[in-house]
Amino acid sequence: MKEQQFGDVLLPNAPKHKFSLGAGYKHPIGMELSLSMRNVQPFHWAAGVFEGDIPAYTLVNCAVGYQATKNFRVSVVVSNLLDHQVYQIFGGSLIGRQAIGNLTVSF
Repeated sequence: MKEQQFGDVLLPNAPKHKFSLGAGYKHPIGMELSLSMRNVQPFHWAAGVFEGDIPAYTLVNCAVGYQATKNFRVSVVVSNLLDHQVYQIFGGSLIGRQAIGNLTVSF
């Protein structure tokens, strides 16, 4: 059941405009590289007691992988490569750079 409390503001909590752009490259020796960018325009957020403006932000993400052998792959994914301190919901945590490494063994 959806109910609106007195004083609640109902908003889509999403920007009117946003866009993403990405590119990838795969070398025959097993090396892969991808780069992507996401831009979000400013918008107003309202959810319960959390209400305020989300400023515009742009995030750049990067992934590098290497297929060393048929059964062994290593990769690293870096989100928010430029370490812009942003929040995507009002009242949420600041999001900075995050790197995740993967080691895959298949058999």
